[in-house]
Amino acid sequence: MLRYKLPLFSTLTLIVCVFGFASLSSAATLTLGNGNSATIGQIIQVPLFVSTEGNEVLNAVSAEVRFPAQLLTLQSISKTGSVMSFWAEEPTFSNSNGTASLQGIVPNPGWKGQNGNIVTLVFKVKASGTATISFSSASVLANDGLGTNILSKTYPKTLSLGDSAPQATSPGAISGTPLAPALTSSTHPDPSAWYNDADPLFSWKVPADVTAVRLLYDKSPVSSPSIPYSPAIDRKQLSDVSEGVYYFHAQFQNANGWGAISHMRFQIDTMPPKQFVISVVRQSSESHPQAIISFETTDATSGIDHYTVAVADAIPVTVTPDEASKAYSLPISESGRQRTVVKAYDRAGNTTTESMTLTIVAIEPPTITAYSKQLASGDTFTVSGTTYPNASVAITIKNSSGDTDTESTVVDGVGNFSLTWTKRLSADAYSFTAVAKNAAGVASPPTEPRTFAVVGAPLSGWGSIALQYLLVTFAIIAAVALVVGVGYILWFRLGHLRRRLKHMAVRSGRGVQYDFERIMDDLHSLATLLHKAKQSRQLSKEEDVILETLKHHLKKMEDDILSRLEQIDDEAGDG
Repeated sequence: MLRYKLPLFSTLTLIVCVFGFASLSSAATLTLGNGNSATIGQIIQVPLFVSTEGNEVLNAVSAEVRFPAQLLTLQSISKTGSVMSFWAEEPTFSNSNGTASLQGIVPNPGWKGQNGNIVTLVFKVKASGTATISFSSASVLANDGLGTNILSKTYPKTLSLGDSAPQATSPGAISGTPLAPALTSSTHPDPSAWYNDADPLFSWKVPADVTAVRLLYDKSPVSSPSIPYSPAIDRKQLSDVSEGVYYFHAQFQNANGWGAISHMRFQIDTMPPKQFVISVVRQSSESHPQAIISFETTDATSGIDHYTVAVADAIPVTVTPDEASKAYSLPISESGRQRTVVKAYDRAGNTTTESMTLTIVAIEPPTITAYSKQLASGDTFTVSGTTYPNASVAITIKNSSGDTDTESTVVDGVGNFSLTWTKRLSADAYSFTAVAKNAAGVASPPTEPRTFAVVGAPLSGWGSIALQYLLVTFAIIAAVALVVGVGYILWFRLGHLRRRLKHMAVRSGRGVQYDFERIMDDLHSLATLLHKAKQSRQLSKEEDVILETLKHHLKKMEDDILSRLEQIDDEAGDG
């Protein structure tokens, strides 16, 4: 059985064995592509490509990607257009760790070719510098039934990230004049970012020798401020600034004159993106349960940053502008009429929302009609049910530790299926689910888990022997109790029967002796059986105690009964 949490490579290796076999492979590459430079605030897409050579066929791809979190923010991972059909591990990422990981699968007959898109990483540039996006681990597994790793090389991506709007200064004309003010903004801190706040606030520290400050804002990056404030102020709040790109200018004065000028860029966008229409490219159907839509809009000032798409009550999915323009496949959801909501975001965070109702068609999970609810160890697990004619059904069994294994069967022409598990199941508690895949290759959601149990093996072999010895032990104990009881009764009634026994001593005494001899023979046989068992196996502590106690009591009873019988003989002879 598969372990639930195996290392990445081991997991995909075992998955390969489940999904099938094809040609033996030897080499493949993974490449992080597109673009060499970007600026602060820009959204960039970095696709992850896989390529094979010759007749090489892949079955699974896994990768862990690292990126500099101080320079880039990973906003989403898009699977649109991926050559991967299934995901052993949905793409995940962590901006705090600067990592992204994925495990994708292509069922038999696998995939081969050049520059097949696996996922697209959507980043936002947060700081200037040189950013290298690379692989910390990766594997490409061949569709050969063995899970052969055919990855020969990985190609990272290095990006030059520039500051598109640095805080600039103009030098002072007179020596000894103040340095340019160090401008900051609590409302518009990033000169490259867009903000929907039309009331920016700027502040600076005033040196001790400064007597005045001049300020100005306009759309020129190099203007000289012209509005004086004396004594010098240390902040300025602007109000109701219209949309666009602006520059705030500041200059100090001391006893030597006016000094260097600071210029700080700020960007304002308070209007949402334009209204748009959601178009249906392809309606959902049984053979194609994913509806495809398209939507696209513009924003006059800051531009479109991204979209979110939500079907029914599902968590919204982030979609890039490029994905939206090419048409977007909605996630498969519950069948029926579902409201789809698309929200467009500009770079200042303003939004425009559109929605429409679509009929979503998805194939239903199989119906389970019968299965083995309780088995003995070694028995065969079977399950049967109904689904779409000529489909296939995959049964996944999970044990109490979370280990899973999967086997598949085909469905007949009227929709019936039956699967007999080929592997032995050890004693444990299990659950199973079933997934149907129709002739078009569309998979259903899994069924609700069903449970069954495998109990220990029936008593046979040593188990049967153990039971026999337990029965023998019980018989011995019962026989001892019987003998003790008979002896007590005989002793109690011996005085009353003495005169009668004088006349019957020989005949009755010998008869009693014969009966006791038979009992003793039986008890000796039972003791011998335990002794023989001790020669072939180690008796339990309790069995050892019973055997020794039995030997002791047998000897004592033999001596006592023979003594009494001799006494009876003597008394009979005297009589």
